[in-house]
Amino acid sequence: MLKALPTALADAYLLEQFPGATLQAIDAMDFHRLARALEVQRMRDAEGKRKLAVDGKASDGLISPDEWRLIRDMDKIAGLLDANE
Repeated sequence: MLKALPTALADAYLLEQFPGATLQAIDAMDFHRLARALEVQRMRDAEGKRKLAVDGKASDGLISPDEWRLIRDMDKIAGLLDANE
């Protein structure tokens, strides 16, 4: 995820995520662990939006097409959808 960004943008993003941390401290972080945590956070956010949609409380456009793809992928993993859907 962060590898796709130019270094300055990745640094700025990380500084926003970790207020008060220095770039040296950030460089010492376990980025694989961070990436996993950020992906789980994204999944939880999408799942929360899905719950709002199921409950009829979501505004139009709340869930992006990318989030719907993520939700379908999570459903496939959970066995809620056929792998061909």
